[in-house]
Amino acid sequence: MNRLSHKVYDDPELSSLAVSLPEVALSSKACNTSKKYQRSYNSWSKWARQHSLVVFPANDVDFSLYLVSLIQSCNSPSTVDEAFYGMKWANDLAGNLNNPCSSFLVKSVREALHRILGHRVSRKEPVTPEILFKLVNVFGDTDSSNCYKLRGTSPLSYTRARELILDMFEHIGLDKSKFGLHSLRSGGASAAANAGVSDRLFKRHRRWKSEKAKDSYVKDDIDKRLLVSKCLGL
Repeated sequence: MNRLSHKVYDDPELSSLAVSLPEVALSSKACNTSKKYQRSYNSWSKWARQHSLVVFPANDVDFSLYLVSLIQSCNSPSTVDEAFYGMKWANDLAGNLNNPCSSFLVKSVREALHRILGHRVSRKEPVTPEILFKLVNVFGDTDSSNCYKLRGTSPLSYTRARELILDMFEHIGLDKSKFGLHSLRSGGASAAANAGVSDRLFKRHRRWKSEKAKDSYVKDDIDKRLLVSKCLGL
């Protein structure tokens, strides 16, 4: 926001308008989007300072190295995209005409990381009915005042909800690195598929619009996988 916040006007009206300009410019994106981009840019800033690099304006080679470093800690191209668009957002707002995200090198590295991470699929295990029963037996409470609110006056963030459920998995002896919040969604889909519920019905129930989205959540049990061989008489 350099160019927006450091411009000085002698005219009082222009000066007042200049003060509000950064806030107006930030409103060009949804609040959550701006916060996400800000977090991504802050991550770059922290990494750059750790390596004694210039934070702003960023060098395209330095930023490319940062993008490459992300593959050591992430399994999804979305993390790379957040870093890319966070940098682009910050430089566009600051009026930097030499935005590193316009660099052919940065664009090529981003595309390459998409290819690399696109093959790094780490599916979480589904939560089976047996696991759910065990969780209820250990943590069940009939007192509704002890329930966590996912929405309402005291919302529970996705991150906090994930921390809580993973701690519960660990408490009952499961490897929490193999599970996530989507394990609950996957568990419901897998249980329905393995119980013989038609794809059309549970696809509609879970509001999946494509077969690919639906299939990514289903883990067939061993009997279903062996059914193909049995039908072929093998």
